[in-house]
Amino acid sequence: MKPIYVDHGATTPLLKEALEEGMPYLETNFANPSSLHPFGIEVRKRINIERENLAKSLKVSPKELYFTSGATEAINLVLQGVSKCVGHDKEILTTKIEHKATLNTLHTLEKEDVVVRYIPVDAEGLFDFDIFEEMLTPKVGLVSLMWANNEIGTLYDMEKIASICQKKNVLLHVDAVCVATKIDMDLSKIPIDYLSISAHKFYGPKGIGLLFVRDNAPICPLIFGGSHENHLRAGTENVFGIVALSKAFSIMSEKRKEVINHLNELTTAFREELSQIDGVYFNGPKALSNQLPGLVSVRIKGFQSIALGFELARHGIYASSGSACNSDVIEESHVIQVVNRDCLEDFGVVRFTFGKDNTKEEVNRIVHVIKEIIEENN
Repeated sequence: MKPIYVDHGATTPLLKEALEEGMPYLETNFANPSSLHPFGIEVRKRINIERENLAKSLKVSPKELYFTSGATEAINLVLQGVSKCVGHDKEILTTKIEHKATLNTLHTLEKEDVVVRYIPVDAEGLFDFDIFEEMLTPKVGLVSLMWANNEIGTLYDMEKIASICQKKNVLLHVDAVCVATKIDMDLSKIPIDYLSISAHKFYGPKGIGLLFVRDNAPICPLIFGGSHENHLRAGTENVFGIVALSKAFSIMSEKRKEVINHLNELTTAFREELSQIDGVYFNGPKALSNQLPGLVSVRIKGFQSIALGFELARHGIYASSGSACNSDVIEESHVIQVVNRDCLEDFGVVRFTFGKDNTKEEVNRIVHVIKEIIEENN
């Protein structure tokens, strides 16, 4: 039978429209946008147009948007670039369930004597706002948080978080990779200082990302060379990626309500079916209002996570046991280790992330396969 892909949290297929929009900048309009002849100037104009289009969508100024190679670079640029500017005597606040792009960058900064403190989270990945506010002492220079967790789907009230940070005069960076095009990110209303996204999570190409830096927010470059991206990010621009990112962002933003309704229908049906199977439990928030649409993380008794993933793949179900960025490390998810450490010895964890083209029939087949795997194991 045709395999079922439910790993959209790792990457999404490239939209045909995004590919077609970007292809001329690989084939015919291939000039370097920094060249001063008409051929190069035309390409530069297209980059400017796409920057303006994205700025309109996010309700920001075009000069506040920077193209990067992806969210990992954008996150590094913020964490290291801000620390460089404000000084290593300022503390950074985060959680232990962030993406490794954040955590490993912060571990590197800790070796340089930057103090990093971690907001405690509960079994659902949520934290107490009173504790959060108490931790925002005058020593804290930057808070870095995911808008939604990529492994268990915890969705944060970012408006409230941003408001608290603004009140305490603390800079806020948001890893918005999981929510881009899934929620309305009106940055004119939410006082976020830095925001990172990656195109391949919303049906754009791999290798291109976007960083928002609020005007006058401090940041220093990490990559040096030419004057590209207003001197913040040197290197010839990925014009194909920029055009395709913008097209994918536009299409998926326009389809937001339709796609979210579809994802909620699939995940609701999936959770209802799974809740009737002995030995299957859910990770992450209980309330759907706190849950990222399209993501269902479960733990199944009597398995190891890697083995469970292989069993699903053997039956044509392509899901993951956590973040794809950790797949070369044979260990349990660092997120699950924080929120539900007690389950690691007896349960296998698997994350299903649905996309716009998944169907109810595929949900039924996945449930059938899970039942079959459990029966075979008993």
